[in-house]
Amino acid sequence: ALVECFPHMDAGVAGVAAPVGTGHDVDLVIVGSGYGAALTAREFAGSRVETADGIGRPLSICILERGAEYLQGAFPSRFADLAGHVRFSTPGRTAPRGRPLGLFDLRLGGDVSVLLANGVGGGSLINAGVMLRPADDVMDASPWPSALRADPLRACDYDTVGGWLGAGTAAAPNTVAGTASAGLDKTAALGRIDGAARPVPLTVALRPGTRTVAGVPLSACVGCGDCATGCNQNAKISLDVGLLAQACHVPGVALHTGATVLRLERPPPPAGAPAEAETEPEGWVVIVQHTDAQLRLRQGRPFRLRARRVVLAAGALGSTEILLRSRRAGLPLSDLLGHRFSTNGDMLASVQGRDARVGAVADEDASAAAGTRRIGPTITAMIDRRDAPERCVIQDLAVPGALRHVFGETFATAATLHDLERCDGAPHRAAASDPQAVDPARLERMLPVALIGHDAADGRLELVPSAAGAGADVDREGDGGLRVDWPRLRDLAALGTQQEALERLARASPEIERVLPNPLWKALPDGMREDLGLPLGPLFTVHPLGGCAMGDSVIDGVVDHLGRVFDPAPGAAGATPGMPRLHEGLAVLDGAIVPTSLGVNPALTIATLAHRAARGLRRHWGIGPPAEPAEPSEPPSRVRPMFRAPVSAAAPARPTAIELVERLRGMATFADGQARWIELTLNSRPTLLRDLMSPTGPRRVTLDAPRCQLRVYEIDPLAGDDDEPAPGRIVLRSGLAGHIDLFARAPSTGWQRVWRGLRAWLPNRGLRDLTQRLLTWLASPPAPAMPELPATSATAATSASPAVAGEAVPVRRTRRGWAWLRQQVGRIVALASRAGAVRRLDYDLTIEGATGPLALQLAGDLRFRGVKQLGYARDANPLTQLMELTLEDFPGLARDRRGRLARPRLALHLPYLASVGVPLLRVVDQQDQPTALLDLARFAAYTTRILVDGHLWSFRKPDECWPSGEPPCERGWCGRAAGSPVGESAAPPPPPPCSWPCAPPEPSGWLLAMALIL
Repeated sequence: ALVECFPHMDAGVAGVAAPVGTGHDVDLVIVGSGYGAALTAREFAGSRVETADGIGRPLSICILERGAEYLQGAFPSRFADLAGHVRFSTPGRTAPRGRPLGLFDLRLGGDVSVLLANGVGGGSLINAGVMLRPADDVMDASPWPSALRADPLRACDYDTVGGWLGAGTAAAPNTVAGTASAGLDKTAALGRIDGAARPVPLTVALRPGTRTVAGVPLSACVGCGDCATGCNQNAKISLDVGLLAQACHVPGVALHTGATVLRLERPPPPAGAPAEAETEPEGWVVIVQHTDAQLRLRQGRPFRLRARRVVLAAGALGSTEILLRSRRAGLPLSDLLGHRFSTNGDMLASVQGRDARVGAVADEDASAAAGTRRIGPTITAMIDRRDAPERCVIQDLAVPGALRHVFGETFATAATLHDLERCDGAPHRAAASDPQAVDPARLERMLPVALIGHDAADGRLELVPSAAGAGADVDREGDGGLRVDWPRLRDLAALGTQQEALERLARASPEIERVLPNPLWKALPDGMREDLGLPLGPLFTVHPLGGCAMGDSVIDGVVDHLGRVFDPAPGAAGATPGMPRLHEGLAVLDGAIVPTSLGVNPALTIATLAHRAARGLRRHWGIGPPAEPAEPSEPPSRVRPMFRAPVSAAAPARPTAIELVERLRGMATFADGQARWIELTLNSRPTLLRDLMSPTGPRRVTLDAPRCQLRVYEIDPLAGDDDEPAPGRIVLRSGLAGHIDLFARAPSTGWQRVWRGLRAWLPNRGLRDLTQRLLTWLASPPAPAMPELPATSATAATSASPAVAGEAVPVRRTRRGWAWLRQQVGRIVALASRAGAVRRLDYDLTIEGATGPLALQLAGDLRFRGVKQLGYARDANPLTQLMELTLEDFPGLARDRRGRLARPRLALHLPYLASVGVPLLRVVDQQDQPTALLDLARFAAYTTRILVDGHLWSFRKPDECWPSGEPPCERGWCGRAAGSPVGESAAPPPPPPCSWPCAPPEPSGWLLAMALIL
């Protein structure tokens, strides 16, 4: 077997490794199973250690992996499967939530969120497998230690490691060219952005008959697009079938899963050793615990594994966390530990095409094994802009089938928010496609792209403070208690430059409609965000680097060029003239040692650095090379076990069905002059939830006539409004049939909507806001000319729009004041064109089997209609609009002289829902609970987009009253203070504080007259 589960407490450390007769349980412990761990294991596997008898023995190597092993068919392929494979951490908790052994390790943060892999093979399980060299100027930069710059990585080093990983060499790269994955629509779509797009080398089996360096046969890629959730088609050349499998078949190497390393410590000195001894005890004690929560609870105290040498290769966050915990427990380490964290300039965006199919979003309902999806590997090509000012690469992406709906809803919401500054001049018709719904055809024209560039690499990783205080037991906190502190990252100009470069390329192509940025980072268009004074959001990365950065000494790094950990304590090992002090026998070999962003996918660089360092460590530690090559020229074929065989025909999923339950009540005057209660009790038939989110109508709910009822009853002056009527007061009882059409757009033109929106906004808030802003603007002194700032700068000019702002903000009179005014008017008109839209919920009902005294007055007119209108209006509340039905027609009601109905209103009767214990909307059929919850979330997102698009002014923040004596500072242009870095502007003198909005400046007579006119 390739792996073994970590032993239970009864096995102890004896279940990990046999004693080697030197006071250690194992010669070498490798923590992690990613690229650094795999290259280290390959380098040391098969080495021999000299013994007293001169015969020697194999070097014992123990690889500890926190996650589990994933075989073919074990990866999640549907959204419903994802919940069982996710663990996540939040900034305020010291332990992760979710599944401890889950494949996806999501670290949520206020500045940066990180996605990691948790399993045998590390990031190779879910990454795109892109193997690219960084630019030469990146590797020659000063953050790298001088020894590495003097002896840099060579092209042959990259070729050697790339060949082992399965990406080929520079002369013969493993790309989609000439394979079944060539000519994909999404690859062509990337070429439409820039014709210079070229294929990238991949660690994917693109051709039949592919075998890994371990001799494991693979199947050719079927183009399912599920690389990011794990390949169930046995087509990914991941480390668990490549270098790790090769190393683990060498005697003396064992890989254990489910083992979480918490920290390291030095062993106690031998018995009888003098207390004043300057030399430290040889070896390390690895504090390791079960990953599984139940096994950890059963075990209690963690294991103490004695190792002669330790290589940390648990990733940028994992290795840094282990060392931070070790330092908190007393191990002296560099003050730079946790610093120089980088996201590798990662950004996400979505490019919307006009007509051509892109096919980058997989569908989980289409069989992955059948080869009919034609999505392709996650990444197939890139646009290389590293020589341009933006210094980045742009790569196509594929969305796995399990995330199709999440992606669609996310970017549909982003499109709604970014459309708020666009005037909607198109005519609205009920039968037209709904722009707030996720259109499958539009989804087929979307290309998600990754932008990989550079950042300042000045983030910081820090342990989450324990709720138990500084004296808490670190061994009981678990792992995952690490957070990223980098508040300035979101405002980094380089990231905005990358986004602008993509938008510039897209504008130059007539086949591209628009570019949407990552909505987590930039949810609103720049102008509106700046007017509101809102900050940019957090970033997201899948390429975390740094935390244990390389350096020349403990002053400027945590490790040296070979990954050896610096020891800042005096008298440490290696304390010779000209040599830095080191923790002997401890090294870090993974992305944590990279001191800067790379500008490309980092896997090949990490692996090549680890290979170079492992060779140096073997020489430094005095371990000879293997007696025989780690692999023969033709490795034996090793067929890997299968968890579940691929299914060529996917079983159709059962769609989520819901029922609506509603009781509406209200008083109305009938033709005989009597006022009576009208009560509608409506129960729908099971309705497919996906039909209610369709971009094309009607989104119809059909009523279940036997369970629907109409009652009309006399008013009882002694009864409460919510009391059940006495049987003698019911004058009409009948069944109901019909249907409800949801969210149809009322017909209108663009100018009609602008007029309708402005007519409501001006009396609601507009006149007051405009008057306050005008008074403040005219009363403020002219401001000096201000330098232009980049659009992406954190110090961009901010002012608040009266149309959308949460608080009005004065604008100083400048030469650009009229341009600003035109801009604000344009935004108001754009919002009005959306606020004036009306959504209708049409009730078309028919009375059946009427009985009672009032039944004779119906005169055969048994059909009536009602409507709920959702739209911005005077004194309009969107919640009230959804709860009140206006009767447009009803038999037997009083009419005026012109024959017009009084249009009575019926309100939702909430006590009825409470009495029957049934929600307004309930699920009655589903494939599974996660899918049903996703469908409900999608429907909620669709409804929210409708509200945001049409009712944004309704959610405007009220005016704030400032405490007496504490007026707010006037918001104008805000620059940097004196002492700013070179190239940035110094701030002008701060303006005097203002007392607006509660106490506007004293206006002169003509200003007051103007205000009264307005």
